[in-house]
Amino acid sequence: MQKWAIFTTTLLFVSLLLNGCAVDSASPTDAQTASYTQFDKTLTLKEVSTLIMEAGEKAGWRMTKLSENSVVAEKINGDNATATTVYFTQNSFKVSPHNGGLEDILEDTLSK
Repeated sequence: MQKWAIFTTTLLFVSLLLNGCAVDSASPTDAQTASYTQFDKTLTLKEVSTLIMEAGEKAGWRMTKLSENSVVAEKINGDNATATTVYFTQNSFKVSPHNGGLEDILEDTLSK
């Protein structure tokens, strides 16, 4: 349990540090939506959050709500640990750092 706490705390610190240091010459709107995966329906943030949490947990990820529009996803396979953050809007999401497996699961779930 202590490993999870240390791992999550470290992940949150690094995520906040990287987000605070990001520099982009594009407009704020372009930067926010450029790398997001769009889905066809518009939902509330709460609905999107619930779908993301349930899909991740069903696929074996430990999902932790970070804020109103972001979730931390963690998965441990033996000695290998993977962690990523899912950022979302009412009709799009982004997995950062990229994780194709989780991204595919979320795309399948949110496009239904």
